[in-house]
Amino acid sequence: MNIEKMIRDEVEKIQTSGGKVYVSPDIPEKKLNGALSAIANNEVDAEYVLAILDTSLFGSGKAGCVFLGDRIYFNNSGRKETILFEEIAEVTSERHVKTDEQGNEKAWFEYTLVKKDGSQENITELFSYSEKNEFAKLLNQIAASGKEEGASFESTNQVCPLAMMEDEIKRSYIELICNFAYADDDVIDPVEYSEIMTLIVINEVGKEQRLLLRAYMAGTVGRRSDDELIAFLNEHVDKGSLDALKMSVMKDVLNLWRKKNRSEDWNADENIVSLQKKLGVPDEQAVCILETILENEKILSDRKSDIEIKKSLQELASKSAAVGVPLAAVYLSGSVIGISAAGMTSGLAALGLGGVLGFSSMFTGIGVAVLLGVGAYKGMKKVTGMGDLEKNKQRELMLQQIVKNSQRALNYLVEDVNAVTAELQEVIQKGQETDIKIAKLSAMLSMMSKSAQGTTNQISYAQREKILCHLPERVSEDRINELAPGATKKNIRDLIFMAYCEARSDEEGNVTEGYLDLELDLDTLEKVAEALEGIGYYRVMDASLATAKSAAKNLMKGLLG
Repeated sequence: MNIEKMIRDEVEKIQTSGGKVYVSPDIPEKKLNGALSAIANNEVDAEYVLAILDTSLFGSGKAGCVFLGDRIYFNNSGRKETILFEEIAEVTSERHVKTDEQGNEKAWFEYTLVKKDGSQENITELFSYSEKNEFAKLLNQIAASGKEEGASFESTNQVCPLAMMEDEIKRSYIELICNFAYADDDVIDPVEYSEIMTLIVINEVGKEQRLLLRAYMAGTVGRRSDDELIAFLNEHVDKGSLDALKMSVMKDVLNLWRKKNRSEDWNADENIVSLQKKLGVPDEQAVCILETILENEKILSDRKSDIEIKKSLQELASKSAAVGVPLAAVYLSGSVIGISAAGMTSGLAALGLGGVLGFSSMFTGIGVAVLLGVGAYKGMKKVTGMGDLEKNKQRELMLQQIVKNSQRALNYLVEDVNAVTAELQEVIQKGQETDIKIAKLSAMLSMMSKSAQGTTNQISYAQREKILCHLPERVSEDRINELAPGATKKNIRDLIFMAYCEARSDEEGNVTEGYLDLELDLDTLEKVAEALEGIGYYRVMDASLATAKSAAKNLMKGLLG
């Protein structure tokens, strides 16, 4: 039995009106910090905490208890104590009755911790502000679980990102994804190869394991079965992260399948269903995981604003929690749009959702620099009509990550192409190999080249979308004329006005002109962005002066006209 999972599942039963239970990863950062310092005496890393019971008066987390996989820390009414699970024989209860002068009876229970060495301790006081019978029952369940064959009490990292795990774990994880890619036609095609390379990049697989994965994808080494790979993960992944990791495998398999099928009917694919059963991921969790994939895709395809992204993530967090899928599981290996777990954590921190993924405390604070930049000159930008540039800040940061990671994936693909090319030349020169091997290497080279082209297209798409994030939806003609006056800057004005010539109609049929043409090619968009930058459109002071001048001129025209 997974004792940590049992504690997480049962611990909320001890909650009463006098105390609130929070289970990892949904523990507010302030409460977790308070509990670690005042209850656990700064002896515990945040990522090992299973749950806390907060009984503090003002919700600081500094009173109550902290649950780990091998112990509980208490701080109740000034009494501090630590109970090690391996020492518990049982917890007993004894009912007491007292009769007052009026003959009224008052009953209460005393709870005693019986240790394996025979010593006993009254722990009734430690149970204050909790459901005492349920707390005693939980401790007895823990003690009984420790007696089962193969059971042990250990404290493990709760939901550690794949990028922070050992390289052999990363390799086994990605080989599972490769096996699924092989399952339908016994080859890894360009789309699958490109997606797997992105996984290798964003999870920072070391060179030695990456070369082994290249051979695995090329079919030049023996394949390990799904059962063998899952057994390896079961043995080597911390128990606190294991369930999330299996859900993450399901996510990457569903994503790979969707890249080729563009369908939502995943349970019609027998290869997915087979792996799903081996991973132990229920249908309702698979459905929830697919929904998060679809929402991630919409961030880019629907050009969602920061407010829309935040709302979407909040809704996903609520839905996924209801079926036992922490968002950390969905983003354990990074997002399906090519952003690492660290990148997602950073971006969500900038949106005020820094703790929603519940990853290791090593990620805490990554988004601080972003937070400082997001609000800069916000008031002035609103005054000058440039506030719309702020609403796409998060999406722009995501696209920057996608470009960076796709470029690294492309570099790896070029290495692979060069390696296969060298091998093919050697085979041809020696003349010792059959036509079959030459054909195989040639096919592999063609597949890698197509995969590299697909990655290049992804980079171009992300770069184009990144520029669109930086370009305002509309520009003020008066301000452009003020910022770029005279005949010598007519070409600049013409370029900008050419880009902002699209007309749109609202629900009532009213037509408004001057919107950015979203179908312009990358080169033209880059030139427009450079033109706006060059005339000072993005410089708040220049824009403010141009707006003021334009307003003054219009006022004078009105007075004189």
